[in-house]
Amino acid sequence: MTYSNHSSTTDLSTRMGKNNSSLRMNLSPLYFAGLLAFGCVSVANAAIVADAGQASSPAVNAGANGSTVVNINAAGKGGVSHNIFNQFNVDKNGVVLNNSVDGANSQLAGSLAGNANLSGGAASVILNEVNSNRASVLNGMVEVAGQQAQVIIANPAGITCSGCGFINAGRATLTTGTAQIADGAIQGYKTEKGSIVINGNGLNSGDSNYTDLIARSVAINAGVWAKDLKVTTGRNNVNADNTQATALASALGRPGVGIDVAALGGMYAGKITLVGTESGVGVRNAGTIAASTSDLVMDVNGVLDNRSGTLSAAHANKLNTAGTINNTRGKITGGNGGITINTHKNRLTNTNGNIAAIGSVSINSGQLNNTNGMVQSSSQVTIDTNGQLLTNTGRNNDTGIYSTLGMTLKTGQLNNNNGLITTSGNSTIISGALDNRNGQMFAFGSSSSDLSMTVGGTLDNRGGEIAAQHQVNLSTSSTLNNSANGKMSAGDDFKLTTNKAALNNTNGLIESAGALDINSGLLTNRTGSLQATKMLNVNTNGSNLINESGQISAMGISSSPISTPWTTGMAVLAVRVSCCCEQTAWITARVG
Repeated sequence: MTYSNHSSTTDLSTRMGKNNSSLRMNLSPLYFAGLLAFGCVSVANAAIVADAGQASSPAVNAGANGSTVVNINAAGKGGVSHNIFNQFNVDKNGVVLNNSVDGANSQLAGSLAGNANLSGGAASVILNEVNSNRASVLNGMVEVAGQQAQVIIANPAGITCSGCGFINAGRATLTTGTAQIADGAIQGYKTEKGSIVINGNGLNSGDSNYTDLIARSVAINAGVWAKDLKVTTGRNNVNADNTQATALASALGRPGVGIDVAALGGMYAGKITLVGTESGVGVRNAGTIAASTSDLVMDVNGVLDNRSGTLSAAHANKLNTAGTINNTRGKITGGNGGITINTHKNRLTNTNGNIAAIGSVSINSGQLNNTNGMVQSSSQVTIDTNGQLLTNTGRNNDTGIYSTLGMTLKTGQLNNNNGLITTSGNSTIISGALDNRNGQMFAFGSSSSDLSMTVGGTLDNRGGEIAAQHQVNLSTSSTLNNSANGKMSAGDDFKLTTNKAALNNTNGLIESAGALDINSGLLTNRTGSLQATKMLNVNTNGSNLINESGQISAMGISSSPISTPWTTGMAVLAVRVSCCCEQTAWITARVG
């Protein structure tokens, strides 16, 4: 339904036809009231209509500059002024809620006399409750004249805002819930239906310390500006300060999404909290949700669709969902407080997306797809996919998993095919099968950067590179394939074990600037190289060591042919093979 803000008889006559001169008269207030009562004038023409049948009906008057002035009702013992309306619409000229005992100057209506209803003192909360089946249309500002107070506009039929906002309201609350009052105080809101829609010129609540949007669903098609913004959706009982929501029983008419931010929409506040309690109903953001000075906190009982959207926080970005998160081409950023993502074992898609923070990044998810995506922290990165697949394929300047101070990855399977995983601190990787073909996995940045890797399946490093500036401790429970120019290296000691499974280093390189300790099954080193600056130990646990055209060296100062079977006790080289050793290559070592 479309609501107009025309209120003059001239506008009425124009719409009815210019030749109808009988309508070009000045209607008396009494005559106008009669037309209104018989439905001859739409309530859209009377922006604010008090419910005359209620004891809590306030006085509504015309103010200066085309504004409307509401002399609010007396405040009860809890400081609440309870006002009931048939319609609460605000046009571009605005509405002034007169909360002045002795008179006040207002921005919208100029000088106002004191409100005679407030002989007992000004209100701390002004509740504007709408008793109608029509949504409120807010196209202008709502000002509190006199003492600052919380302003509540409650309309279960819905609220639409375009160019709305608040002046001198310490807290601004828009809700489709019913206010719950006990002992003269607002206890909370019972929300069962209704939507809040922000269109056109948006919502400017930057003058209020706190802004609440409480509805079954909220659609943001324009900008929302606030200091501290809290949005709660779903069928709920919500407490007075909008910090706790208790879900009601499910009902028909469940919306597709609880919070919907369009590409041209956005939320901009110092701090933002988004809560969606309705099961299976999540958040869709194609615009920007930005907390400019503090945290962005999101807790939704459904999916988070942030495709091409931006979720940013100057401090901490905390995302908690009961469903999947899709950040394809999206941005999730955090400041010193970092990023915390918990999907409760549901999928996280970051294809061509960016998850980056100055502080730590912690992800607890199910399957994580970071194809051509970026996960980055100037502190630490911690990822746990709860036994599911982590895909990190695709490598260029803006993709991969990066951290400055350290990294821990725990996955059921890790696919880093042509991917990049790197940290300047220590790296701990625990995975099932690991595919690092043509991929890079580094712990480089300081002389103490260690890499610890535990692989519960096969490790395929064909054409890949695994390296640490300090020590490497690598363990697999199945075969390790480092062929086809695969490279594994450590700036200090390197300990490698395959749990007696085969190690294929054909045309590969395994090197250590300290000691190199290899414990494997069949070791194939055709045209490959095993190098250590210090002690090199190889134990194939009774399996063959095939070194055809390969090199096994520790400083390589002297050399001798290999005899088989053999064991040498040289200070810098000890190779133990209890079966046979093909000896078409050389083993070189410095002899003490």
